[in-house]
Amino acid sequence: MSRLLRTPSPDEPATFAGTITDIIAGISITVFLIGAGLWIGVFAQ
Repeated sequence: MSRLLRTPSPDEPATFAGTITDIIAGISITVFLIGAGLWIGVFAQ
């Protein structure tokens, strides 16, 4: 978590942006999989 709050130094903006993109993508995929699992679970009943 400290890595998210840390201010990036001027020589690593690309790395910092890439990290944020990876985190957002990971959260989106996780939410999608959970939502799909719940959706399937509802129809399975």
